[in-house]
Amino acid sequence: MHCSEVDRFIEESPWREAFLLLQKTLLDFPLVEALKWKQPCYTYKGKNLFILAGFKEYFALSIFNGVLLEKDYPSLVKPGENSQTARYFRFDNLKELEENISLVQSCVFDAIEKEKLGIKPEKAEVPKLEDYLFLAEEISKDKALEKAFLSLTKGRQRAYLMFFDAPQKDQTKTDRIQKYKQRILDGFGMHDCVCGASKKMPGCDGSHKFLK
Repeated sequence: MHCSEVDRFIEESPWREAFLLLQKTLLDFPLVEALKWKQPCYTYKGKNLFILAGFKEYFALSIFNGVLLEKDYPSLVKPGENSQTARYFRFDNLKELEENISLVQSCVFDAIEKEKLGIKPEKAEVPKLEDYLFLAEEISKDKALEKAFLSLTKGRQRAYLMFFDAPQKDQTKTDRIQKYKQRILDGFGMHDCVCGASKKMPGCDGSHKFLK
């Protein structure tokens, strides 16, 4: 069944013809269409499986648990270095999509079948503080900070560790730790709401930008 919000999104998109083809392809399967994160999203029994995205130079069909399919579909792309489970098909034009539509159909079918069987990606190993010697040393200089950091959930620790470790210069890493020190002491993750105004707790949805 078509979602009117998605229909409007597609009509206004520069990738209109391509998105119409993808919409038709996806709705040939038992999927529910909705607009989520301002993008067309397709779910199976309430589980997010696919999402469409348009960019200036290309458009994409993203698969939330695409990591389960990448061996059978080598053309699936990893969104970023730290992406755990999502993978996507990238297309530069409508013709390219049309030439590969049977591949997309097969992948969509396989993704739904894996969801039916309850097959989930293996949880990625969470980095440990001791694996980051410089960061461990910096954080251990403040016992209260160390205790607060280790009290965070593993996912929140992971987000901070990747963010702190990204710069090449040690001083920049230290500066980032100092900048987020109070946030950690208060028990918040990098992307948690700290103002209490978010409509998507505990995550931040940007509501703080509209506070006076």
